[in-house]
Formats: sequence, C-alpha cells, structure tokens
Amino acid sequence: MSYLPAPYEAPPQDDLSATLAAILTTTLALITSWVVGAQAYPVVREFVDGVLGNLTDAQQQAFTDALPTTAVPTVGWALATVFMVIGAVLLLFRRGRGLLIFGAFVCVATTAWAQFEIGYGEVGSGATVPIDQWPLYWGGVAVLVAAILPGTGRWIGRTRRRSAGAQSTITGTTESGAILWPGM
Repeated sequence: MSYLPAPYEAPPQDDLSATLAAILTTTLALITSWVVGAQAYPVVREFVDGVLGNLTDAQQQAFTDALPTTAVPTVGWALATVFMVIGAVLLLFRRGRGLLIFGAFVCVATTAWAQFEIGYGEVGSGATVPIDQWPLYWGGVAVLVAAILPGTGRWIGRTRRRSAGAQSTITGTTESGAILWPGM
C-alpha cells in the first residue's frame, strides 16, 4: 500500500510519461507561437517601418486607417508569442509553465476578441487581411490544455528523494492508526 495520494500511487522512478508530456507541450507551444507570430509580424514590421520613415504617405495613411482594427490583436498575439516561446524554452529546464499557460490564455483571449468583437476572419470585416481563425484559436487551446496536464506539472514539480536519514514529515495518530498528511 502506498502513502501517496491518488492518482500517483507510487513514486516515479523514471517519469518518462511526464517528460514526454513536457516535450509535447514545448513542441506544440513553439509551433503555435510560429503561427501566431506570423499573424502579428507584418503589422509590427509596418509599424517599425513607419517609425523609421520608410513608408510612403499613402502607405502611412493606409496603416493609420487600419490601426483601430489591427492594433489590439497584433499586440495581443505578439505578447502571446513572446510568453509562449519563453515559457516553452524554460519548460525544457523545468520552469516556465506559468508563462506558457499565460501566453496560451492571451492567445485564446485575443483571438476570440478579434473574431467576435472586431470580426476578423469574416469577409468584409474591415480587417486588412481576412485570416483563418482555427489555427490561432485551437492552437492556443491545445497549448493551454497540454500545459495544464498533470503529467507536465508532475515533471516540473518533481523533487529529489529524501535520504534515508532525513526526518519524515508524515505522522501517525494513536487513535485511528491512520496516517495524516501535514497541514490537514
């Protein structure tokens, strides 16, 4: 009989499934970041060109006219890309799960807002380029689900084993003979 809570009945010797879940999450996050970043990059690049003075007056006017419908999605997707890339790289070193979850949440929220509030992806929506929403939305959802998986959390939260001489934190009770977890 094990003293560990369900669903982890025995301490993992080699937590292969959790490691594979972390690698899957990292791969999924990097692919989603690439797709989301590809949507944000043209607007960011045009903004940089405008600041540097490399746009003609007609291009500058077109960019300024499109800014109300492109600014928020571009900033949201750019931030989501940065958070997911940093979180995915840190996840390989057993850190960064929170950044990954936050980046995926920003991606999903920005895509939902752009689709339902502004009308991105609809014909005649006023957006500069009608875009297909499913890779942006479902990619973010997939990263969010994969990052929240218990296997990924188990791999990140894994601690070193205690040595044989270390004091145990599990205590018994004399009345029932049951083992009590600390803090309960």
